[in-house]
Amino acid sequence: MKLAKNFKLLIFDIDDTLIQSEAINVEIIKEYFFKRFRISLTTEDIEFIYGHSWRAIYEMYIKKYSLSVSPEEVQKDIVCYKKEYLKINLPKVASGAFEVLQLPVKKCAVTGNGKEEALIMLESANLNKFIDAIFTVDEYKESKPSPAGYIMALDFFQVKPEEAIAFEDSESGLLAAKGAGIVTCFIKEFALKDYSYIADFSFKNFFEVRKFLVGE
Repeated sequence: MKLAKNFKLLIFDIDDTLIQSEAINVEIIKEYFFKRFRISLTTEDIEFIYGHSWRAIYEMYIKKYSLSVSPEEVQKDIVCYKKEYLKINLPKVASGAFEVLQLPVKKCAVTGNGKEEALIMLESANLNKFIDAIFTVDEYKESKPSPAGYIMALDFFQVKPEEAIAFEDSESGLLAAKGAGIVTCFIKEFALKDYSYIADFSFKNFFEVRKFLVGE
């Protein structure tokens, strides 16, 4: 099946775009900070989790609560927590995601997660086999809304910005893709807020995305 649209690369955010995972992240982070530091995260702390990289999140918490620990140490612990959590709590995959991921075009993920964490989440949802490459904040350093991750993806696949299309649920993610000159799509299904006004296109789910891409 050929795409009706002239896109050579589909780029996906992971958390709350391909997979309903931010709620999982929140529960794990809340539990970790309470058990280790006896800190009950505030509503403001929890809201900061959405759309931010792991480094940005933990740096903010460490500074706010004057903790004697590095972001890397916290991330290592959180990844261990997540591995155990996902053994018994499988994440929900976005509606229509499998159908889009099986289209005959290159696909990659650009995420604020670390590499190991991103792989754990994709593998738990059985999506890793559809993704040709993963670009994480471990590699591109400057997290969303910086376009660094998206630019890295374009360079890797040797495609022009107008030949790629990005799928995001957050403000920072959409701004990152737009900053790289990529066509942006807001996916509503798991989004915390409506950021459709930022995106070039807005879809309820990936079933609608598939129809758009194949021209149905």
